[in-house]
Amino acid sequence: MAVTDTVQSTNDHLEKTGVPVTPSEPDSLWHEAYTHPGVTAAVAVGTVLAGAGLLYASRGMLGLGRTGTLLIEDTPFMGKAMKQVLEEQGHAVTWLTGVTRVEPFTGVTADGGSVVLNLKKFKTAFVDGELSREVNGKMIPYELQGENIVAPLKSKGVFSIGTSSVDKINADMLTNGADAAANKGVLFTTLVNRQVDFTGSLRAPVLQARLDGLGTTITSDAGKPLRAAADTVLKKFF
Repeated sequence: MAVTDTVQSTNDHLEKTGVPVTPSEPDSLWHEAYTHPGVTAAVAVGTVLAGAGLLYASRGMLGLGRTGTLLIEDTPFMGKAMKQVLEEQGHAVTWLTGVTRVEPFTGVTADGGSVVLNLKKFKTAFVDGELSREVNGKMIPYELQGENIVAPLKSKGVFSIGTSSVDKINADMLTNGADAAANKGVLFTTLVNRQVDFTGSLRAPVLQARLDGLGTTITSDAGKPLRAAADTVLKKFF
């Protein structure tokens, strides 16, 4: 089944019945995990748990200089997966599930706590374009989406990569200051397969062109092994 057919058939089923389709093959999981992360988590484990013992933003503060990587992702399994993959590639990751203020830059940790960050400590940020107002059953004071967050990051010299399953949201983040943006499935697959070195020197036009090219490859038949590798990593966190 083609990539577009898989996504469309899943969406049609959800709209008509309200019942999610249980992934039956790697490609089905790949599309569901990035397009309907909440549904995928419910299918996989019945509920999304924010597991105990995670390393939060308020712990293990970073050293001097721009050495940190900021990850802003509200879906627990995706946040945990991206955090591990980035750390395995040498990133010192601070993970937030949301942002409640941009000045001072105040984020929500994975356990629902609040932390104020010094953005001058961060070199790179991965920003989810669709953030939830609810964290562990509690509503955060107000909602800031990726498009509201990338401009403050840029003003503080943080190189930001926006990511969403919705093309328009990625476009909005680019318009508002993101240095690059990519479909969430494409970005995660790129990270897992180490196709871009995000620890090195990043240039916006070059990175965007690279991500666009990888998007074409990853979503094609030739990209099936790459998607399968990403699925293998993602399944560990359901």
